Amino acid sequence: MTEIAGLKEQAAALRKQQNYAEAITHYVVLWNEHQDECNEWDGWGYAFCLRKLGRSQEALEVCQQTLPLNPNFEHLTSLYGWCLYDVEIKRTDAQIQQNEHRFLQAADRIFELGTPGQYTAHARTLLKVIDYYKQKPTSPAAKILDWCDKIQPDQLSNTPGSGPDGKGRTIEYASDREKWYACRCKALLDLKRHKECISVAEQALAEFPTLHHDNDIWFRWRIALSKAELGDKETAISELEALLSRKKDWFIHHKIAQYLFDLGRTDEALERAIEAALAPGPADIGFKWELFLLMGRILQAQSEIEEAQKHILLAVKARQEKNWKIPPELMQAVSDIALDVSMQISARDLHRGLRKFWQSRKISNMPQGQGEIKNLLPNGKAGFIYAEDGKDYYFRTDSFEGPRHLLQIRQRVSFCIEKSQDPSKRDSAVFVRPEKA
Repeated sequence: MTEIAGLKEQAAALRKQQNYAEAITHYVVLWNEHQDECNEWDGWGYAFCLRKLGRSQEALEVCQQTLPLNPNFEHLTSLYGWCLYDVEIKRTDAQIQQNEHRFLQAADRIFELGTPGQYTAHARTLLKVIDYYKQKPTSPAAKILDWCDKIQPDQLSNTPGSGPDGKGRTIEYASDREKWYACRCKALLDLKRHKECISVAEQALAEFPTLHHDNDIWFRWRIALSKAELGDKETAISELEALLSRKKDWFIHHKIAQYLFDLGRTDEALERAIEAALAPGPADIGFKWELFLLMGRILQAQSEIEEAQKHILLAVKARQEKNWKIPPELMQAVSDIALDVSMQISARDLHRGLRKFWQSRKISNMPQGQGEIKNLLPNGKAGFIYAEDGKDYYFRTDSFEGPRHLLQIRQRVSFCIEKSQDPSKRDSAVFVRPEKA
């Protein structure tokens, strides 16, 4: 055996034994003194050991030198991709912003290196690029879709990941394939490619027996919105109603209200808009400006001009206080209702006053009940009311509208009955008020 063959054999044996540091001492001699007699396996072995020891920049340089020996060598193209990922892709958003072109150029290069597979860097690169784009103030849906198009879902792993959550518990995360479906579906909706959006969402719902991060809700949400945009608002309302049994977020009520108003069902639209306004939402009311505008439009259609003006003014003030531009549709509403937006009142004060209006309207449309507090749960956050109709109603103590010393067992109360969206769950008591003895 020649000296060079012996070095190669020793280097390969040490690599297989995972003794990477010792293996490198042999590869260094081979690469620096006998590179003209090295083949693609030698270069790959050297780069492999370097990467295993966290020296990805050096490994990348060896891959670049080795690739011309066999551009189609899959072991090498895969390793080359991972080295590029380590060096150029696995960066913070702040680092990427300093040289976005370099980051995207490296990502493109990874996709030029062979076919995507479960053990290549393509999937990690794709998701990193998409995550980076999603962090931008205006998420570029067209670019996200272009990147999704670089890979087919069956080229991505369908195995969910796992890891610790913020409380130290192990939780399961979406697989790369599930993430691809979620990203593609949202991009198609943002681009108003509604038929394709429905198709992708339905494929995802059919393919995955279990979805993560509420993706089953988001796929159904995007299906409903796409159907509404395609003209079938009645079906969209029905499908959004079904989502409320799982997710009672304000924006679902908002969309239902919008579609009801579009269909001319103004009374129902106002009722739903009030649900949206009272439901928990973002701390910054500026993000609800479209809801307030819608409520103004509904009240205007019902000839309640003064209340309509207050809602449209709230939409204006909420944006002005954030130094946001007033969009054309809001300016049009201001003009249509002859609203003076120069009046000196804060969005917070407007919101506080309108909240009383919303609660009053909601209460007037709800079934009423009377009874007494049956028990309070140990955590003090909820309890049950035994009502005169013979039923028990769950209530949250933060919905009790009276002095706290009256929040006790056997206290007589009146309340509003909130119908459950889930047939398997009992109705709740809200706006609970103590009765005088």
